[in-house]
Amino acid sequence: MRLTPFFFSTQHFNTVPVDHFHGLSPDQMHRFFHFTFDSPYLATFPLRLDNIPQAPILTLFNLLVDGISEKGLTATAKGNLPRNFCRQAARVFLGEEEYQRWSRLGELRSELEFMEMHITRLVAGLVALIRKYKGKFIHSKECRKLLVEQGQAGIYPILFRAFVSKYNWFYGDNMSDIPFMQHSFLFTLYLLTRYGGEWRSTTFYEEMSLLAFPALIDQV
Repeated sequence: MRLTPFFFSTQHFNTVPVDHFHGLSPDQMHRFFHFTFDSPYLATFPLRLDNIPQAPILTLFNLLVDGISEKGLTATAKGNLPRNFCRQAARVFLGEEEYQRWSRLGELRSELEFMEMHITRLVAGLVALIRKYKGKFIHSKECRKLLVEQGQAGIYPILFRAFVSKYNWFYGDNMSDIPFMQHSFLFTLYLLTRYGGEWRSTTFYEEMSLLAFPALIDQV
């Protein structure tokens, strides 16, 4: 006897793994999107890492913290990081040779031209690790406490969560927002855990995402 879908409940379908979800069920995918940080049986986000990751945002955050030091960094009239600091930080982050190539048409003139640092400063501000006080950028008490007690292993999870859940990925690109792309970050990480053991092009992950969510094309 051949059973048709008529004999199965909606709940049954929602809990059965789907091929184009790469082993996830519709119910699990729903939680990936809507309960990202509240589904520990699917994904855990530690408050402190066992090791310090080699992440660009940590390098930039360290440069920002060092630049602020105990004295603070005086904000520009537009409320940005000072130009000289941005130039020095860019040289360290990019390396002298790359900085010279990058600035061949002219020296860096503002924080907004060093977008990586600009984003880092915004993300750190969203979680109050860095804030402005009397016209200066300073470390918050929480930031100083974390650096002393946990170091970068405790700072990175906070920056990560702020970047994926509070910072708008489409800020500054002059294009319409596509929130779905940001909300699907956990599915992207899931794909990396499954297929990231060997190098694959970005096209591979793009195709996997479009196979799972074909309606995304209409949003684009």
